[in-house]
Amino acid sequence: MKEDFLHFLWKHQKFLQVNLKTTQGYDLQVIKTGTHNMLAGPDFSDARLKIDDLDWVGNVEIHLKSSDWFAHRHHQDPNYNAVILHVVWEHDIAVLTESGTELPTLELSARVSKLFLEKYKSQFLQFENWIPCEKQIHKVDSSIWINWKERLFIQRIEKNHC
Repeated sequence: MKEDFLHFLWKHQKFLQVNLKTTQGYDLQVIKTGTHNMLAGPDFSDARLKIDDLDWVGNVEIHLKSSDWFAHRHHQDPNYNAVILHVVWEHDIAVLTESGTELPTLELSARVSKLFLEKYKSQFLQFENWIPCEKQIHKVDSSIWINWKERLFIQRIEKNHC
């Protein structure tokens, strides 16, 4: 399991939304996932959530395990004080901000379908293939394959002669 997969799950909300609760037992509703941050700092900014009856706007941080919060020293970094939700695959410890506030945490491991997880594992965690989906190439219709190769050929000609 890689953290990028959890980013995908969060960004596209590919987990069970029914009866969504934090590990602390608070009702959770995702209004807006936020903007994916590819630089330093929390993983998603400007997220909008409803936790119990309160509206929250802030950042979302994502880890494989809750304890990664401490391993990455976020509890000592003021840049993480605006985190409103910690999304993890496995919740193994309560998480605190620099100010000592416990963060609401969403654990995803029981909310992702087994079929979806198996597809992810077969496509991205098998390193014997150079291209993750190369074993499914035979499923591509021949007309699509031919059309794609023709487009590549034309693009190469245009690139070299313009």
